[in-house]
Amino acid sequence: MVKKNTLYLITIGVLAIVSKSYTQQQAQYSMYMFNPLAINPAYAGSNDALIITGIYRNQWAGFDGAPKTQTLTFHSPLKQENIGLGFSIVNDKIGVTNTTGINLDFSYRIKLNNHQLSFGLKGGFDIFNSNYSSINAFDNTESIYTNSNNNLLLPNFGFGIYYYSNNAYLGLSVPKLLEHKTTIINSLEERHYFLTAGKVIKMNSIVDFKPSIILQYNLNAPITINLNTSFLILNKIWIGAFYRSKDAIGAT
Repeated sequence: MVKKNTLYLITIGVLAIVSKSYTQQQAQYSMYMFNPLAINPAYAGSNDALIITGIYRNQWAGFDGAPKTQTLTFHSPLKQENIGLGFSIVNDKIGVTNTTGINLDFSYRIKLNNHQLSFGLKGGFDIFNSNYSSINAFDNTESIYTNSNNNLLLPNFGFGIYYYSNNAYLGLSVPKLLEHKTTIINSLEERHYFLTAGKVIKMNSIVDFKPSIILQYNLNAPITINLNTSFLILNKIWIGAFYRSKDAIGAT
């Protein structure tokens, strides 16, 4: 059986290669259509009700050091105002590194006939921690192990635009504008850009068809495409499938 610390070392090696090649560092969301606030602050208050969402993601279950993400968000419009407020906590753990992000969201909505245009701002900070001393390395004299603990408080802010109606939406956002060095191996947190779109197509009185897409981009990585097709039955039951380019497929 491979030891726990060895698995940590393998995980970090793989992640280092991926970070060097693709730098896709922000948390992945397969069910992004249920949690748009995590990437676009302009979504805050768009449902005209208090919305609370919790998501748990466990990738490569059973492997020590595998990625795990927990997300909790809530948002609501203010009464008789075109203002929406939101709050989110995202905890993302990979190997011996852990990042907890806490953010506030603000949106201002403009009514355009049967559509609405919303502008959003996101502000907060990430608490970043790495503990390389927990790795049982072959050569633990390297500086990455001797200077093993890296605890950082990383402030950040972002913005978004969200255009929507009762049956369609289009969003553009940059949730983190500032780029920070996040580890003692000088890994730079890249700025990510998100484009989202979706539509509701009424098939009959029972079933609605809901295709959606999200494009994720940064300067040092290929564009990541997430596609989702869902059927909403009696406005209560979701059935569908998703595809993430060169990464994953699944059912919803």
